[in-house]
Amino acid sequence: MNNLPFVLDVDDRDQVVELGLYLKNEKNAPIVEELLTGSVDVALREVISKLEFAFTNQNVEMMLNSVITNIVILEPELMEQLGTQFCHKLIQINCTDRLNPVKVKCIMTFLNGLPDDSTLRYQAYLTLVEVARQNRNMTPILSDLDNLKTMIQEWKITAPQIQDLYRALHQALVENHKSEEAGRVLIELLSTFTLENAAKARDDAIRCIVTSISDPNTFLMDSLLHLKPVKFLEGEAIHSLLTIFVSGRLGDYLRFYEGHKDLIQTLGLSHEFNVQKMRILTLLSMAENSRELKFEEIQSQLDLKDQEVEHFMIEAMRTQMIGARLDQMNRRITVHSVAQRTFGKAQWQALRQRLSGWTQSLTTVSMNLGSLQRRLPPQPHAMAHPGAAAQPVQHFS
Repeated sequence: MNNLPFVLDVDDRDQVVELGLYLKNEKNAPIVEELLTGSVDVALREVISKLEFAFTNQNVEMMLNSVITNIVILEPELMEQLGTQFCHKLIQINCTDRLNPVKVKCIMTFLNGLPDDSTLRYQAYLTLVEVARQNRNMTPILSDLDNLKTMIQEWKITAPQIQDLYRALHQALVENHKSEEAGRVLIELLSTFTLENAAKARDDAIRCIVTSISDPNTFLMDSLLHLKPVKFLEGEAIHSLLTIFVSGRLGDYLRFYEGHKDLIQTLGLSHEFNVQKMRILTLLSMAENSRELKFEEIQSQLDLKDQEVEHFMIEAMRTQMIGARLDQMNRRITVHSVAQRTFGKAQWQALRQRLSGWTQSLTTVSMNLGSLQRRLPPQPHAMAHPGAAAQPVQHFS
């Protein structure tokens, strides 16, 4: 290991001193030796400040693990100070693509080694997000994304800290082309605001709307309208645009576009993409009201040429927002499933009625089966042969 001092049979202070001397003598780091002779935290602070000199080969992982070990055994106040310094240092260090995964691995080790109630876990997770972004690999983050809200509650951090974390995570996911996960994180960010401070999230709300509209996998956006920062935008053109994508039709969008071409361009949205998405959303609205649609109606409502209808329907069904059977001979489609664009009071009432109907149908079936069973003659019991072994009963599902 090229004289790397990673030993367990020395006390903490001696180990930190050895780390410092290794950086000075083997890596030419400008270590101040006088600082190594002080207390453990002073010596460790000096070592952390020169860690970039260790990023020359894979041996750096063992050195970082040794530093981590010495941080997590400190008193809480010192652990907070030096842990924060360690996190900031890892973010600052520029290293080769070959060593970037080492940074990710070590910060995960640090995060998992901290006490459950340590507020330093927040800083460690923020660092993990940043070094994962630098490494262009969000896998370590995605594996814990569903548990993030639970972890945040355990950390007992402030609302501004939560918001900073969500912003950093969103940016990292966007840069690594994880648009679906980035959208989820942005919605979580907006949900942390109240009516009193919704104005502070104006830019976040606009970013959330743009992300949802431009995401090729996002079609249902009515939940955004209930977020406080989005409500704050009511009366502005961006809110009107969102409303169209929530419940409007293609014609509504085309009229909006004629009056707001500059806005669409400023937001970085593609008009051609928006038109195609609005065609699919308009089809969903049409299918909600009629289970059978003629090609001519689709062509007219979606502004398509006659020869484009079948190809469009195939593309629409690939989104899994609608399921239908194409009848080319009779030039019509039969819809057998469609996603609800909005889910309000009317939809809840319809669902309640449907569930009530199913309950009544099941009750009727149960009563009929009971009546039939009572009319059947009793079956004689077969006598088992003495000493015969009981045979297992096979059940068919």
